[in-house]
Amino acid sequence: MLKHIKTNGLCETSVRTLRGATVEQVNYTLCEIDLTIVENVVIHAGTNDCCDINFDLDRLKNDYTDMISRLKTRITGEVFISAIFPRLDDLSLNRRVFDVNEMLKYSFGNIVIDHSRAFTTRYGVDSSKFTSHGLHLNLRGTSALVKSINNVLSIISPKKNRRTGSTHTRDHQSMPVANCHFCGESGHVRRVCRHGKAVVCWVCNQVGHKAKFCQVEH
Repeated sequence: MLKHIKTNGLCETSVRTLRGATVEQVNYTLCEIDLTIVENVVIHAGTNDCCDINFDLDRLKNDYTDMISRLKTRITGEVFISAIFPRLDDLSLNRRVFDVNEMLKYSFGNIVIDHSRAFTTRYGVDSSKFTSHGLHLNLRGTSALVKSINNVLSIISPKKNRRTGSTHTRDHQSMPVANCHFCGESGHVRRVCRHGKAVVCWVCNQVGHKAKFCQVEH
């Protein structure tokens, strides 16, 4: 899915794709890469682990823990873990996907980037952001992924005025704060949300908003 990301629209960001790799394999590969000039790292891995016939959640947690601890000693900034997406090609695996994402949130907290708001609607998974076979993201989905990451870590380059060459940036003092991805309330982001995790709406049973914000009629 990461192969569709166009780095020319990103700010001082490079993308490395390891097709078919598990978290353990990603960890091994990262150990061989020179990270001396790297500030922050975002890891998107885990989907292939869910497909393993010998899937073990505790072992996977250990793989994530080892990878994160190794990275933290080699970079100057933060390590972020990108939550994995539900699958449309094999719905039976979504139980594992859910369990992995819950494990990530409870084990690693604020370093986990939750994409549920970007890839789900009130009716379920937004299939328009996946390819026809339902496993990988299409261009629209890739764009949504980049924007979701950018909500936590600024990676998108500010747009420039073609005529003047000046860079347009928003005034952060006047810019409204986006709704919290954990509870749906305005005025704060999920990092400082008092709930500490995504709430579950009792109306639609979806995560990321309270019942009073639910768009389903009730």
